[in-house]
Amino acid sequence: MVLCLPILLFVMALMVNFGTMASWRVRELGAARHAVWASRHPRSGAVRPPSWWPTDATMEAGGAGRMAELDDPRVNHPVVRGPLPMGTRVDPDRLDPTGGYRQGSAAITRDFPLLAALGPYRMEANVRLLDREWQHREMGLWSTRDRRMPVIYELPQADQGFVDAYQRAAIAVIYAPFRADLAPLDRDDEFTYYAQRFAASPTFPYRGGPPDFHPRLNLTCGGSCRADCDTTPEYVDQRVEQLVDQIQGNPDQNVQSLAYRMAGSFINLYQAVQRELQAQIDAGTGNARALQTEIDDLDQKIDAMERFRAGISN
Repeated sequence: MVLCLPILLFVMALMVNFGTMASWRVRELGAARHAVWASRHPRSGAVRPPSWWPTDATMEAGGAGRMAELDDPRVNHPVVRGPLPMGTRVDPDRLDPTGGYRQGSAAITRDFPLLAALGPYRMEANVRLLDREWQHREMGLWSTRDRRMPVIYELPQADQGFVDAYQRAAIAVIYAPFRADLAPLDRDDEFTYYAQRFAASPTFPYRGGPPDFHPRLNLTCGGSCRADCDTTPEYVDQRVEQLVDQIQGNPDQNVQSLAYRMAGSFINLYQAVQRELQAQIDAGTGNARALQTEIDDLDQKIDAMERFRAGISN
């Protein structure tokens, strides 16, 4: 029995050592995973070790090289790799899925808690992540509606006649003599003034400034989203008719005209301002007589807008 005791103690020490190694292995895998996910867009990539990870251990993230599962002929299709006809060039790296293939690594060297004569042990862990979704921010675009084709493809130069016509049209819009009359569509001075005046009021609904009343092309057709590049005559005609309805109104389709909608927005603005002014009167802040006069003036503007709306069909 006495001879068995050293063997039992030795086995117990091995069990303690194994359990300690297993716990550090789990932590190591967690640290490697933490490192690779910290490099994922839109994170900064700065690897901040968790509080439970020793300062003398390593933890980093970087490229993972090639991936055998991605060696597929479909990944190298000409539409995403080239060559393409008519002089169109493809950015070969833009749609390369391996560009988002990263690896997080962690390594640690520790001493055994028991049987120190065994010396230290070292463990390494790697966690790989395939993450490339080609979102608009990752591709340097401002919006998910921005076209990706100019980023993926280097299109051939357009005919100079089309370029000149486009430039003339753009200049005509920029320097149009009636452009100042279009300011209420997105830069109305009243919306701007009241947004600044009541910017500190949490109840004022127009603190963000003037709304954008410009009619937009409806990208939906038949309940399903259609791509902007769809140029079939039927779809183009339908979109143009929808845009005209947004401007002129269509009582049969229960579509209000732009003028009717804008008048309603100004009425809502004036009523919101009246509520703010009345709240100041009730709170005893400001000149009550001047505030009441301003409320009365807004009543006249509201009446004028109501008469204007009554004079149009929709």
